[in-house]
Amino acid sequence: MSSGIPVGKAGSTSHHFPPPHFAVQNVGLQRGYLQCKSHSGGSALSPAAVISPDRAQQQAVALAKEVGCPTSSIQEVVSCLRQKPANILNDAQTK
Repeated sequence: MSSGIPVGKAGSTSHHFPPPHFAVQNVGLQRGYLQCKSHSGGSALSPAAVISPDRAQQQAVALAKEVGCPTSSIQEVVSCLRQKPANILNDAQTK
């Protein structure tokens, strides 16, 4: 089961969409995918859930700066952010 509230709904909804190749190769099989969900507000197609790759990169770099990660390359940004504890990332995003 997954659940989501406003923007969380977008993320939990997307977990129910199998990858494009899955539907072609495994019609009718859902093993390994979430079978139940509960939502309260939000949409998988809201502007907060659907952003361009450039905007996503800008947001990642801004978050990296906020938590003290290097920003000279996107690889450094990603590597550093992956090492940060979730509570640090969450706190930085919800200031």
